Amino acid sequence: MDALWARVEANEITSDEVRQAEFDVVMRGYDRHQVHAALADVVKSLEERSEE
Repeated sequence: MDALWARVEANEITSDEVRQAEFDVVMRGYDRHQVHAALADVVKSLEERSEE
């Protein structure tokens, strides 16, 4: 997950790559719904950037 966010912050990732990202479900890990919501926000931001 950290590598993904680093690529997002560096603007070195496409919205399609974010959509295809997968995360392991583990006990006491990330809330899956929060992760999906955050990724959806990132995809939206990347798509808006590419339209400019």
